[in-house]
Amino acid sequence: AFMQLKAPQAMRLVGVRTSAAKVSEIHEMKREGDVMRMQPVAGIDLPAGQTVALTPGGLHLMLMGLNAPLQAGQTVELELQLDSVPPGKPVTQRVQAAVRALGAAGHDMPAAHKH
Repeated sequence: AFMQLKAPQAMRLVGVRTSAAKVSEIHEMKREGDVMRMQPVAGIDLPAGQTVALTPGGLHLMLMGLNAPLQAGQTVELELQLDSVPPGKPVTQRVQAAVRALGAAGHDMPAAHKH
């Protein structure tokens, strides 16, 4: 899942849940030499008032083991799990994410994202 996040105060995205997939994680794509690798990360810092982009080829939310294929036009509910900075006050934010076809931007996505 790709999106832009903006927190009114310093927060940290520490997890994601959805009923649309068996597993959902925060991931990043990182170049190691000539190879792009995808791996889970523990969280993403969201500085107060600044937009953080989750994009193809970078930080993103990975939904694995989909319960059914996602179709363009469908909406998927994501539950973002956030923590205050400094840690201590967990917050949950529900997001209604619109499913979109890859379209022209899809050609720039790493092969691992095209599955």
